Amino acid sequence: MLTHDTGYTIIVAETHARRCATPMDVLVVGNDAIATERVLELLQRDGQIRIYRSVPPSPPDVTVMECPLLTRTQREVLQAYAQLGREQDVAEERGCSVRTVKHHLSDIRRLLGVKTTVQAVYIATRAGLI
Repeated sequence: MLTHDTGYTIIVAETHARRCATPMDVLVVGNDAIATERVLELLQRDGQIRIYRSVPPSPPDVTVMECPLLTRTQREVLQAYAQLGREQDVAEERGCSVRTVKHHLSDIRRLLGVKTTVQAVYIATRAGLI
């Protein structure tokens, strides 16, 4: 996850990008609509990145904060994925196998009711879980 001084956050995930030769998944979350749209334009310029959505951040959901859906380990894995963008890098950083990371991410997606890890990062970020 990259955060810029102007208040926007870019979440990039390289899952399947190399294997399937498909564009990377990118999520841009920002306070300034004009700055966010400018980031989207720059990212799409070369055609290698597909933008799914651009949304302003919201305050954390207090209910979710009081009763978190994810365990501490799941939050740590998702946070590491948001920062590093690759399952292999998360595994290396945490000293575990890629299979373990994939298992955690699968559980996280199921618990949050989403199909992709990028969506899970987005929801967890918006909810203040990571």
